[in-house]
Amino acid sequence: MYSKVIKKSELSSKQIKILFIFLVFFIAELFIFTWVRTQCIETGYKISRLNAENKKITDLRDSLQVKKNQYKSPERIALIAEKYGDMVMPSQEQIILLE
Repeated sequence: MYSKVIKKSELSSKQIKILFIFLVFFIAELFIFTWVRTQCIETGYKISRLNAENKKITDLRDSLQVKKNQYKSPERIALIAEKYGDMVMPSQEQIILLE
């Protein structure tokens, strides 16, 4: 009556396959996590760059708005018309009201 004694340290081929599949999934999950984290950080950097660019564009728009308002001021237009266009404001006799 010889009985086969199995050592506890020996793994069956089924257990080895399960362990191998577990390791493959673990490594794949590790790679996917690393890739997702890298993409998240890269997206954060892009957002920061775009926010900085947006601030520059907003500041430029504001300064251009101020210049536009300066150029559209009636006092400036009248000054340029008098200086370069030899124009003057009409007198009351020259003004005709249309109804």
